[in-house]
Amino acid sequence: MGNSVAMLVRHVSGNLVSRFTNFLTEDGEKPDRDRDAEFVERPYTRAEVNDMMRRGFGVVDATLASLTDDDVTRMVTIRGEQMTVHAALARSLAHIANHMGQIVLIAKMTAAGSWQSLSIPRGKSSAFNEQLRGR
Repeated sequence: MGNSVAMLVRHVSGNLVSRFTNFLTEDGEKPDRDRDAEFVERPYTRAEVNDMMRRGFGVVDATLASLTDDDVTRMVTIRGEQMTVHAALARSLAHIANHMGQIVLIAKMTAAGSWQSLSIPRGKSSAFNEQLRGR
């Protein structure tokens, strides 16, 4: 069975909170994180899902706002592996983008015919490009 949107949000939130709390000074995999519990099936309210998303991205926002240009070359640790801040950010972006793609796919399958494209709809690229050229 696949993961629900709520379960994916719970995982993303847990990952972001773990990775970006004390980002420069502690291992990104915190000892109190229970990653396996993030995938336990249970019902979620819309408010819980919204709170999880806000919490995870709130930690990211605060951490990114605190970083300086010089921090990009500093070393951080994730699961005992040392890497530059730049590499850790790229790794996190790829991971989260993958899960956001899963969430969009689930939403698209659920909405079926009523789905509205999140970007340029199929068959509308030429019109979109023409509109940009007209600006």
